[in-house]
Amino acid sequence: MSMDTSHFIFILYTSLTSFLIFTEFSKAADSITQTQSITDGKTLLSSGQTFELGFFSPGKSSNRSLGIWYKAAPNAVIWVANRNSPLTDSHGQFTISDQGSLVLLNQTKSIIWSSNSSSIGKYLVAQLLDSGNLVLYEDGFSNFSSEVYLWQSFDHPTDTLLAGMKLGWNFETGLERYLTSWKSDDDPSDGDYTFSGFSVLSHTIFQPVVVLNENESYYMFEPYINSVATRITLNHSGVEQRFILKSGSSTEWTIMYSLPYQQCDSYGFCGANSICRISGDPICDCFGRIHSQGEGFVRIFGVKLPDLLEFELNKSMSLEECKVECFKNCSCTAYSNSDVRNGGSGCLMWFVEAIMKILNYLYLIWIPLLLLQKISPQHV
Repeated sequence: MSMDTSHFIFILYTSLTSFLIFTEFSKAADSITQTQSITDGKTLLSSGQTFELGFFSPGKSSNRSLGIWYKAAPNAVIWVANRNSPLTDSHGQFTISDQGSLVLLNQTKSIIWSSNSSSIGKYLVAQLLDSGNLVLYEDGFSNFSSEVYLWQSFDHPTDTLLAGMKLGWNFETGLERYLTSWKSDDDPSDGDYTFSGFSVLSHTIFQPVVVLNENESYYMFEPYINSVATRITLNHSGVEQRFILKSGSSTEWTIMYSLPYQQCDSYGFCGANSICRISGDPICDCFGRIHSQGEGFVRIFGVKLPDLLEFELNKSMSLEECKVECFKNCSCTAYSNSDVRNGGSGCLMWFVEAIMKILNYLYLIWIPLLLLQKISPQHV
């Protein structure tokens, strides 16, 4: 073999190897394996280049946090890993531990944040999806099904709700998902406000989805137009804001609405076991002064259902059977149909104090008369 031929083969081999390495790096730009890590200055980029994961300094702070943000709008941070354990330098390292958890290490290799997941699998992958969800799974099961995820950031929201994220309860696992505000614009640690419920009013841009069954109860929204980006954020003042990416812009957000916009949107404004009337005078009223009484219950129409904190659901029970069961249980504070469509069906009973407001809802509920003896609205 001549010298020229050997030189040509060497160049060809080197070029091919470099190409394969570059191709593999490009392919894996949205994920890491157990042998890889993300350090300060490096990022993961979702396949559609919508979201980016890496280290950032919130607001005017010099602390470093691991988070996810919109690639085109880095100030729109949608998730923070170590929100209550900030790094004070740029020596953080994000990786997958031998025990199968996502971990964030400081300069001394101490764990300052962990997903607290575990797996005996040897080939684990952490991937940033184009939905904004950071998921951990065993390689070979990357079919984007939540059933095979060992962990996902959508189950642990911070202050932002994205399309496809759930807010509510999983009764089988005990998982509760809710938003928690930042402490300030410069501090992503847990703030003073949490939020876990939304209006079911529809919109031309997004569709609300409410699920209530034996296994889970949650709210989420789905976009009518996938190309339109929208998000909900609970700010550090306790105001819920829905943002939409301004038409023709990839970086400028417009506020569609802010809540609360009236007193009844403030949780428990009138106290427990009372009614908050949006257009009422007085705004707070007792159950007993609103509707006629009969058969041991007060009927209240057009209200938002009380919070699902302690309740019992039976889809096969009639409303009359529901009434009987509620009447027999001294802890029952209200009952209603679980499904208001087609004349109503199923049974939903509450076992905590009722917080309600009257609005343009379809729900009709019954409150036991014995409960009225203890009612005293706070702001009458």
